[in-house]
Amino acid sequence: MLARLEYKDQYSLAVAYFMTFCVTLNQCSGSLEIGGPHTQITSTLHRMPFFQVQAHHYKEYDGLISKVCEERFTANKTPTLSQADSCWRVNEGKCLCPGTRRNLQDLIVSIPIILAIEVGDESVGLNRHSGSERQHWDFPPTISPDSKTAAKSFGIIYDLVGFNLINNEGTHFTARYVSHDRKKVYTYDGLLHKGYPIEEHPATFRTHMSGRNVKLPEGFSIWQAYYRLRGGLKAQMKFFEMRTKEYTSKYHLHFSETTLDNLPTVSYHCEGLQEMPAKDRVWMKNPEKAGTTEYISHKATAPAFAAGDDPESEEETAPRSRTRWPAPGPFRLSRITP
Repeated sequence: MLARLEYKDQYSLAVAYFMTFCVTLNQCSGSLEIGGPHTQITSTLHRMPFFQVQAHHYKEYDGLISKVCEERFTANKTPTLSQADSCWRVNEGKCLCPGTRRNLQDLIVSIPIILAIEVGDESVGLNRHSGSERQHWDFPPTISPDSKTAAKSFGIIYDLVGFNLINNEGTHFTARYVSHDRKKVYTYDGLLHKGYPIEEHPATFRTHMSGRNVKLPEGFSIWQAYYRLRGGLKAQMKFFEMRTKEYTSKYHLHFSETTLDNLPTVSYHCEGLQEMPAKDRVWMKNPEKAGTTEYISHKATAPAFAAGDDPESEEETAPRSRTRWPAPGPFRLSRITP
C-alpha cells in the first residue's frame, strides 16, 4: 500500500520502515564541444518496496542469497561500462553527446526494518516459463548489510523470520514463519485448518526455514523471504548516518537531512562542476520533475540548440574531439562489463 501512495512528508518514517532508499550516479566523459565531462545523480532518493532477485542471479551467485545481498548492500560498488552505454542526453531517439557513460547504480542510503526479498524463480508461480529449471535458493539465517563490527555493535544485521509461499500454478499464497525465539515453526494456509496457523511437527529452524532445501508444503515454493533488522530503528538510523558520511567522502554526495524524519534530497559537490539549470536540459520534457540533477563543468555553456532543432547537425560538420575522463570524479572505473 505504501508503495502506491503519493509520497508525503508525514509518511517518511512509515515508508522507511518497509522500503530501501537508494541513490544512483551516472558520469559521462562528454566532449570538448559540449564543455567536457558531466555527471547526473538522482536528487530524489529512489524507493524500493522489496528487493527483487532476478532469475539470472541464480547461476551468477551459486544460488546463495547471502552473495546477492553482499553485492546489493556494499558501499564499494564497481561502476559499469558497456558499448551500449551512451550518454543520457537523448532527444527523440538521438544522442546529443558523443561521450561514454558509466554508472554507479543503486547505492543504498537507508535500509528498512522489514526487508522483503522476492525470488525470480521462472519455474513456478507468476514467473513461470516453460522449460525453466527449478531454483533452490539458499536462504541464510542472517544477512549483514554492513560490517561484522556494525552488526555486533549496533544490531545492523537481519534475522530471517518468514516466507511467502506460492503454489506451482501461481494461484494461491500461504505463509511460513518462525516464533520469536526460533524454537517453533508455523505454516498458515487460509484454506486449511479453519484459517488458523499450525505448528509444524517435528520442525526446527534449520530444517524448515534456513538453507537451500527447506521443507515446504507439497506443491509450494518460496516467493518472498522476510528478514527483520535486529537493532530496529536505532540500527536503521546508524546505518543511514554511516552511509551518508561515507558517500559524502567517497562520491561527493551531500544529503539535506541528518535523520529519516523527512526524505532527504541529494546534491553533488565536486570541484570544477556546477549544477546545470533545469531550463538548459532541453532534451527533457519536464526536467523540474525528473528527480535527477545534472552537474557540468564551470566552463560549459548552455546547449546551442533549441528543443526542436536537430542537435547533431553541428557535430556532423565538425571533427569529433577526443574525449577524456576527468581527474576528479565520483568514482573510478575498475572493471568493464560487456
